[in-house]
Amino acid sequence: MKSTLLQHYGRNQHAFRPNGSSTSAAIDIHNFALNCLDQRGNEGIRITCLDFSKAFDRIHHNRLLMILKRCGLNHGFIRWLHSYLVNRMQRISINGKLGPVVRATSGVPQGSVLGPYLFAVFIGTLAVNHQDSRLVKFADDLTLVEGFFRSSPPPSNIETVWRWTDEFKLRLNLNKCHQLLIHRGKTQRITAYTDIQVVSAATILGFTFNDKLNWNAHFDRVTLTASRRLHLLRTLKPHLPGDQLVLVFNACIMSVLMYGSPLFCHLSTRNLVKLERVVKRSHKIICGVGCHCSRLPVIEDFRKKIALKFLNKCHLTNHPLNHLLPQQFFYSQRYRLPHCNTTRLLNSFFPFTCALYNSSS
Repeated sequence: MKSTLLQHYGRNQHAFRPNGSSTSAAIDIHNFALNCLDQRGNEGIRITCLDFSKAFDRIHHNRLLMILKRCGLNHGFIRWLHSYLVNRMQRISINGKLGPVVRATSGVPQGSVLGPYLFAVFIGTLAVNHQDSRLVKFADDLTLVEGFFRSSPPPSNIETVWRWTDEFKLRLNLNKCHQLLIHRGKTQRITAYTDIQVVSAATILGFTFNDKLNWNAHFDRVTLTASRRLHLLRTLKPHLPGDQLVLVFNACIMSVLMYGSPLFCHLSTRNLVKLERVVKRSHKIICGVGCHCSRLPVIEDFRKKIALKFLNKCHLTNHPLNHLLPQQFFYSQRYRLPHCNTTRLLNSFFPFTCALYNSSS
């Protein structure tokens, strides 16, 4: 049953599936945006972050069961799910006092094994068909990327989303929805959706995208968070040996610096220096001033290893980014590098990491 449900997620759902992650979703968003900007006639892109209000709790049971029937699931399993979902009773307990029993008329049980799969299949019915648009999903976080071209009318997929929410009884939380307008050139020809706030930077799945599509704002935030955790090393240094302090560094500081590292496979010197500065400060706390040992990893080499490892995972047929992989030559297994008109696309995950693989093979 699980494999059948996974087949109806769609390629753009990165949550609740093998090898899917927030990193793969962010790479999907970034890759589509840069490919749009790389094409001739492009005037810019619009990135709209959509947020549903209590999405798991508003899943309409009859609609969900209808969708599951279309998936070709066993009739007995559908009946079992009907019994599992419909007429569910619940009550609230506060300080030992129980509230009245009420009937749950919608929603999938959160914390259950089936809940995420049922939700992903339900929201998998939402799709946009515009050729210059992509809707990337990570659970109930939706990111709509739309390219504007001179040769075609401007995309307006928000009406499709509104119609879907009306039909399937879900509701967008407009207070948490926002949009980024990224213009190509000085002329601003991209129109914004009227009911959604326009921002200069948006945090999507823990990654800060800005209207310049660089990572300066993201690494300002990341290095600030990591620097605030250096006090852990100072506090623990009198009580722990160096090897255990390195473990604390990897768990609490390096994990923050390396989150989503494949997305930033190529970093500007400015941002790389920021990361190295945090590692050097950590090294000084753990080993003392003047130490030149190799206890802590060289951050650039470590990032390249992570990127190549992630590229290797993309070869799995069930990986959500598998269809974006460049072709490989039959005899050498080296990648046929895609043509890139802009440096930004050349330095993005697939072109940069594939070139890195070719140079190391």
